[in-house]
This record gives sequence, structure tokens and C-alpha cells, in this order.
Amino acid sequence: TTAHVCRFAHDKVQESIMQLTSEKEFKSLQGKVGLFLLENLDEKQLEEMLFVVVDLMNASGEPSPQSTELNLRAARKAQTLSAFSSASSYVDYGIQTIPKYTDWGPDYSLPVEIYSIGAEVELSLGNVEKAVFYSRQIMDQKNVAPLDKVRAYKVHAKKLYMARCPDEALKVCLEILGMLGCSFPKLGQKLQANIDLDR
Repeated sequence: TTAHVCRFAHDKVQESIMQLTSEKEFKSLQGKVGLFLLENLDEKQLEEMLFVVVDLMNASGEPSPQSTELNLRAARKAQTLSAFSSASSYVDYGIQTIPKYTDWGPDYSLPVEIYSIGAEVELSLGNVEKAVFYSRQIMDQKNVAPLDKVRAYKVHAKKLYMARCPDEALKVCLEILGMLGCSFPKLGQKLQANIDLDR
């Protein structure tokens, strides 16, 4: 199949067309182009052009059914590339588009993943308050399994350690380990055990 590529003959032609298009129309066009690419690219091509496709679709301001998962995918890729600012933007948009029926319901994997990435990314950017807010969204959910809360607790512990509160960070770590079924002796018990061993 022969690929057809359309280009403007000159930058001035593109500029003139842009001036004749309202901002609202242009954003709508961006969304349509993004959706067209999403529907026509194969998986390998989509992975290569993921940021372009997601940026175009987000620019329209009209979330599609795929918006949350696409932004999560883009955020994950951006985080892997250490493009934390971009990852933060994708997380923000993705959170806004989480379908209400999946928001902390029985299948909570989508919000857990996107909030976990958000917490990690914001901590990397030094946005401590936002990182804590995201991690708390997961930690405070009673129906989320302890294992799925580990990343959020890790962010919270790192935040405390960075604030030079190692004892508080240790408490957070012990809390999640306890939720996972791990038990550790308290300080007094540990000292008594050491005394018994010395005897």
C-alpha cells in the first residue's frame, strides 16, 4: 500500500490557514487528527508516536473513552525517560478523565496506577505537597489491597526521610509491612531479646 503524505507547500500557506481558523476549531481539529492516528496506527507505530497522539487528543479538551489509559501510558513512558514534567501533565489530564464507574471501585487498578506514578513523579520534581496528596489518595482507600499501596507508602516514607524525619519514615515503612503480614519486635522487645542472648 502506498502511503500518502500531505504537506503545506509553504510555511506562509500554513500560517494563513491558521489565521483563518478559530482557536476552538483548531483544538477540535487537533483532537480529530489525534483520534485518526490512534485508530490507524499499528501498535508499534503508536508506541513511537505516543506523545504526539496523546498531546493532540488532549489539546482538543474533549476527553475520549481512551483518554485515561492513553495518558497513563504516556505518563509511564515519560517517567521511564525521566521526562518528569511531561509525565506530570499526563497524570493530571488522566486523573481528570478517570471514568466515575472505575474510580476506586472493585477494579481500582487504573486509579492506583495513575496516582502512584503521579506521586513518584511529583516527588522527583520536588513538588512534595502534590506527591503526598497523590499518595494519600491511595493510602486512604480501604478497599485497596495493601500490596497495591506499597508505591504510595514508599513515596510517603521518602518524603519524610527527605524532611530529615527518619524515625517517622521508619514508622511508615513498618506500617505497610505490618499490613502485608510482616511482624517486627518493638524496640523494648528487641532490647530484651539482645539481653537474653547475651546471657
